[in-house]
Amino acid sequence: MAPSRSDLVALIEDPPAFLTSDDPVLRRMAATALSTEDAQSRLSDLARLCSDDMPEIRAAVAEKLGACGPDAAPLLQPLRDDPESIVREAVATASGELGDAGALPWLEDIASSDPDRDVWEAAVASLGAIG
Repeated sequence: MAPSRSDLVALIEDPPAFLTSDDPVLRRMAATALSTEDAQSRLSDLARLCSDDMPEIRAAVAEKLGACGPDAAPLLQPLRDDPESIVREAVATASGELGDAGALPWLEDIASSDPDRDVWEAAVASLGAIG
């Protein structure tokens, strides 16, 4: 079922309030809609969403963490081995955005071994970004 109009209006006004929604669509939208400042101040909420059942939510969280600075890098580590390629791709991209030198061995590995082309392309791009 699609979110109601009133929920969507409320989400626009206060995305953090929807990070704990029972509706997975609203949780994903909330993670995406967070400002960088809100995301940085809610790293514990985002950490919890890193284990969400929905891969789209885990991927959205990884993408958001890429804008949160070095404190977010450890939150990405458990997602590196996610079974879903959309999550691994988002983690690779976020690692590059963070300039996370600690992710270099993982990025080098997936750039040559991940079965999903989008994942290894993201890894190669992040390797270039980190240097």
